[in-house]
Amino acid sequence: MSNKNLKQRIRDGDQVLGVSVPINPDRDRLERILSKDNYDFVSIDSQHSAYNEDTLAQFCGMASDIGIPVQFRIKNIRHAYLVGNHLDLGPSGIEIPQVEDETTVDEALDYFYYPQRGIRSWGGVHRYGIDETPDRLDYATA
Repeated sequence: MSNKNLKQRIRDGDQVLGVSVPINPDRDRLERILSKDNYDFVSIDSQHSAYNEDTLAQFCGMASDIGIPVQFRIKNIRHAYLVGNHLDLGPSGIEIPQVEDETTVDEALDYFYYPQRGIRSWGGVHRYGIDETPDRLDYATA
């Protein structure tokens, strides 16, 4: 097993294996799917299925508990400006469907990265890799 995270493995050209799963399975079903092979990530799709932000955050939380990163396919290239918002809900990666224009890539990257490289704002307790400690979750009641 590699000590590198998924992004490092992809960047290094390592072979990674993902599996497409429904956005609303219970934990047992997700674990059964993952038991079929040695998957490195799961992919969920909103382009061709219904979803809402609560469902996305809940799914990503369950996947994080299991220890598997989530790649999320957004509905449309016109939603590239929402990449940072989607990432705040827990996916570790975003797929933008049907990109044909370099300006779409530039816009998505701007919203993917924090300053100095991008314009994404800081926030979101559900972000991938963030430890959801009680102190962090109680900020609204302080």
